[in-house]
Amino acid sequence: MASTHKLLFWALMALLCLTAQLVRAQEDEEQGEENSEPEEGDGEARDLNAEEATEEAAQKGAEDVFVTAILPNHRDKKLPAGSKIEALIGFENDNANGFNVEYVRGFLTSPQDSTYFAQNFSGQLYNTTVDAGVEASLLYEFRPDAQIDPRDWGLIVEVFYADADNVTYLQTAYNGTITVTDPESNFDAKSLFAFLAVAGSVGFVFYMASKMMKKSGGRRGTKATAAAAEAGSDEVAWDYVKDRHLAFLNKGGSPPVSPTSSPKKKKKN
Repeated sequence: MASTHKLLFWALMALLCLTAQLVRAQEDEEQGEENSEPEEGDGEARDLNAEEATEEAAQKGAEDVFVTAILPNHRDKKLPAGSKIEALIGFENDNANGFNVEYVRGFLTSPQDSTYFAQNFSGQLYNTTVDAGVEASLLYEFRPDAQIDPRDWGLIVEVFYADADNVTYLQTAYNGTITVTDPESNFDAKSLFAFLAVAGSVGFVFYMASKMMKKSGGRRGTKATAAAAEAGSDEVAWDYVKDRHLAFLNKGGSPPVSPTSSPKKKKKN
């Protein structure tokens, strides 16, 4: 019994260690994702004045330059609040000159009034040169606030780029209505896998412990039965005593002799 308790204790300790490692790995991964992306407003805070000056001086797109954007993972235009969203920007340069893609920004606006800004996303610096006759792809990531109202919003993504003479151009890559939905559940596939692993481990531990306890109890029961058989018992199972034997016992007589076992009388010659 003591060995069974010891085994159960160490199994539970191992299970707790496994659960802690799974939780720590998931937290480290989430923390790494948060550290890898710029904080809200970080890109704008560094060069806010420079951006405002650039926007005022920027011209509305260069000739023969085409900029578009799609949401590859959300083609239905439904964006979960609080989740990272990817916008794939295509920059096609059919101009005779090359351009340097400097900066991309995005924000949410009211569908009825584009001058009403609901949320400004973090801007990203690229400094990527796109030569004449070349098409480039840029990945822009943003995250709708988890507390924003789940409804239709206007999404605008703008690209800043400059030519060799440092003339800056501003061109809209995306301008359309999207739907912000409720935040996705935190119980994702990784959490489900961790839960199933823990549940399976717990079930296995209890199964083995129960099996060992049954074996131990069976051995004790067999030993106890054997000891009782060797020692004998003074109790009489009266239910199995025949009525004629009981009658002799009640009269104070001796038990009758079985006719099959009584000796035969010899006949006199």
